[in-house]
Amino acid sequence: MELCDHNKCTGCCTCYSVCPHHAIQFRSDESGALYPVIDANACVECGLCRMVCPALTQNVISSNSVQKCFAAWSTDKQLIENAASAGVVTTLACHIIRNGGTAFGVKLHEKQLVFTGATSVNEYLKCQGSRYVHAFAGDVYTEVKQKLDEGVMVMFTGTPCQIHGLRQYLQKDYENLLAVDLVCHGVAPITYLNEYLQGKGIDDYDNVVFRGKNGMSMVASLGEDVLYRKYKLVDIFYTAYLKGLISRENCYQCPYASTQRYGDLTVGDFWGLERTAEMPNHRFISVVLCNTAKGERFLKDCGNSIRYVERPLEMALKKNGQLNGSCSRHPGRDRFLSLYPQHGLVKSIKRTSLYPKYLKSAIQYRALFFASKTKQLILHGT
Repeated sequence: MELCDHNKCTGCCTCYSVCPHHAIQFRSDESGALYPVIDANACVECGLCRMVCPALTQNVISSNSVQKCFAAWSTDKQLIENAASAGVVTTLACHIIRNGGTAFGVKLHEKQLVFTGATSVNEYLKCQGSRYVHAFAGDVYTEVKQKLDEGVMVMFTGTPCQIHGLRQYLQKDYENLLAVDLVCHGVAPITYLNEYLQGKGIDDYDNVVFRGKNGMSMVASLGEDVLYRKYKLVDIFYTAYLKGLISRENCYQCPYASTQRYGDLTVGDFWGLERTAEMPNHRFISVVLCNTAKGERFLKDCGNSIRYVERPLEMALKKNGQLNGSCSRHPGRDRFLSLYPQHGLVKSIKRTSLYPKYLKSAIQYRALFFASKTKQLILHGT
C-alpha cells in the first residue's frame, strides 16, 4: 500500500488517525521531516488511508470562497501584548471555553509541538504565539470528533493542510465546530529546531515562539526564564525559514495558499492595511476572512471582545503573499538537503548561497542597532 507523493505529503496525520489497525507511524526521513510509514505486517490494505488523504486530488472535500474580509483586533490589551498578532484567535478560543466549549491549539511538550484541547483559559494561553515548525497532529482528530459527537462546542486552529485533514477525517460538517485556518508561510521540521537550540547549549525548554510580545524574534524559554532571544535578521534559523530554505518540501507547492479555504475563518496579519480612525495604534491588526456564514456568526458572537471593520479583499491580497501563492523555494534548498544528513543543520545552512547574504544583513542590522543605541545615550546624557 502506497500513500501520496512524498513531496506532496503535508504530514497532516489523517492517514494515521483513520487506520483501524494502527499500521501507520510517522518517522523522520533523511531530511529531518516526518512522513508516514506503513507497517506491511499490520496493514490489511483496506484503503482507508488513501480514501481520506488530502494530498490525493480525488479525495477533495469542497473548500469555500472568501465571503467577507475584516481588519480585526482584540480589545483585551493583555492578550494583544502576548499574542503573535492582534489576539483574535486567542479571544475566539477564550470565548468558546467560557461558554463550555473546548479550544484546540498547539503547544510545546517534551520538545515536540503537539495539539492540546483546552477547557480553561489558562490552559489555552500556553498555545499563544507563532511557532513556525511542524506540529504533530497524532490522535487529535479522534479527540475532536469525540467532543463533537458529545455535542461540545469545539474550536480547532491549525495550518490550512491540518484543517483540510480534519475535514477529510470527519467526512461531514458539524454545526458545533469552528475551524480556523492560519495564513501560513510554511513549517520547518521540529527536529531542526531541537538541533538548533541544542547547538546553543539549550537542552531543557518548554516553549519557543517566533512571534509574540518580543515582536518578530525567536524566543526560547523555560517557565518565566528566557534562555534565548534573537531578532529575525540576526538569527540564522529564523532567516533560513523566512527565505524558504528549511520548510517541508510540500510547503513550496502548497495548494492552500489561495482564497479557497477549508476553515470557517482564516486569520493572519493584515499587511498593507490602510488604517482608519477607529482602528487602534498598536503595531499589528489581524486579517480575518469569513469563509462560511458560521464563521461570521462566531466572530459576531464574541461581541465587544473583538472589534472589526470590513475591508476589501483586494487590500488583504495585495501585501499578503501566502494568500496568493506558496512560499518561494530557496535556490540553495537542494544543496542544503544533500548536506544535511552528514553535516547537520547549521553547517549545511552555512554552505549554501543563503549564508553570505545572511551575514551581510546581520552586520547591517547590528550596525544600525548600535548607532541607534549610541544616539539614545548621547541624547539622554545631554
